[in-house]
Amino acid sequence: MKADRVVVVVWAGGVRASETILDPHHRHAPRIWNDLAPRGSLLTRLYNDGWTNHGPSLQALATGRWEVDEYDEPSPAAGRTLIDVARRQGRTTLVVGPTGGRPLLLTGGDGSDVVEVDLSADPWPFAPDEPAAAIYKLRSFDRPVVGTFLAREASWPHLSFLVFDDTDIAHQGRWSWYTGAIRQADELVWKLWQRLESERRTDLLVLPAHGRAEHGQTRWGFMGHGREDEGCTRLWMLALGPDFAAGRVVDKRARLVDVVPTIARILDLHFPARGRVLKEMFT
Repeated sequence: MKADRVVVVVWAGGVRASETILDPHHRHAPRIWNDLAPRGSLLTRLYNDGWTNHGPSLQALATGRWEVDEYDEPSPAAGRTLIDVARRQGRTTLVVGPTGGRPLLLTGGDGSDVVEVDLSADPWPFAPDEPAAAIYKLRSFDRPVVGTFLAREASWPHLSFLVFDDTDIAHQGRWSWYTGAIRQADELVWKLWQRLESERRTDLLVLPAHGRAEHGQTRWGFMGHGREDEGCTRLWMLALGPDFAAGRVVDKRARLVDVVPTIARILDLHFPARGRVLKEMFT
């Protein structure tokens, strides 16, 4: 493999494919579709085949297996996460995410490499006069997550997880807030890749951890998740960097737990997982 660093952006707040890659007009994710997908590999049929809730989905990305059999917040899997193994095998790690403890699921409960950020009204990392700064007018977790990571450029580790949460505003029932959070995340990913691409030694993976309910499935529609309908389970992943083929679209079905062994392969880590390596995305 060519990269010696992997950055993973996880939309842990949940976003549907219908508002992102399956939208024929790409209204809410134009950067991902028009600017980034042609530079990388887009996996269009990634599925969350476990509990489509925040905690269980993050746990699956931590351990490469489904750790819970019910709709509950799991306990951190101490010593059994990809980050635990990466540390033991000499790699540096970082998790940046919202307050509340969920980022600790990615580290097995160890907070030494976790940076939690608070909701912020500051447009940073966008400049105040950037058009992107006006997209999402509410206080944000995602902006300070990316800003905090970019500010640590001198010490970027081998493996980083950036946990986005703003799309969970959908629980409030305001469609414009939900789509605004998607549009802002789209711009944040673009800004992030502009910084990472020039190094030619970093792979960037972008994916939702779960979706949201389809219209008509419940009286709440996009407001909720945790179901087994297509809206909740169908995900996707965009992979950019020296290890991934430019302009490739992969329609082969894959599972959320396949992401973990794929990261392990890039970083040459020995990590037992239930999933498979997504070789079809590599160059």
